[in-house]
Amino acid sequence: MHKMIYMGKVRLLNVLAEAALIVFSILFALYTNHWREERVARQRVDRDLAAIRVELQENRDLVADVLPYHQQEIASFGKFLARPDLEQLVRGKNMFQAVQAYKEALTYHGVWHPHVTPSTLSDAAWKTALANGDLPYMDPNLVKALTDYYSFQENGLMNDLQVLVQVYLSPAAYDRTQTITMLYAFQGAFTILADHGASLLDEANTTLRELPQT
Repeated sequence: MHKMIYMGKVRLLNVLAEAALIVFSILFALYTNHWREERVARQRVDRDLAAIRVELQENRDLVADVLPYHQQEIASFGKFLARPDLEQLVRGKNMFQAVQAYKEALTYHGVWHPHVTPSTLSDAAWKTALANGDLPYMDPNLVKALTDYYSFQENGLMNDLQVLVQVYLSPAAYDRTQTITMLYAFQGAFTILADHGASLLDEANTTLRELPQT
């Protein structure tokens, strides 16, 4: 009887040990999988941030290149609009014709600096990080800085486009009696572009400082 009880206890201990080993193996496997997933996610975040850094630097350099041109156009249009013979110069011309006729005086080469390529700001790296679901693995302050920058970039570009559409597609742009008014509007569009560019440049520099050093 004593031997049977002893054997029963041994068997129970073996069963408990096996059960504990199984539970431990499962927990260890879950932990290992979680650790592996975390490691992969961290590596992906590092790639995301490296790509975002390059993107921000390229956007900053593009804005820094185009900003002096926009500021120059504000001054050139201002000087042209201050001419005492302005009415005579633009008589019989709509806004587009006046700009083309006095292109040299206005130092006009289009909306963007002629040597800037591409002429649009990118957000591909940021959208990739969003699509990957990597923001929870980033520092919250960095996420806020990046969100603020890219939101400002997108909203600013939309505002700029709306202003340019109003200038270019307005019936007044083709009205020869509204030429001077539309030239002022065109100068205003460059003012908005320059103001937005200067602010975006500051935002880009601030956001770059928030990124971890590589």
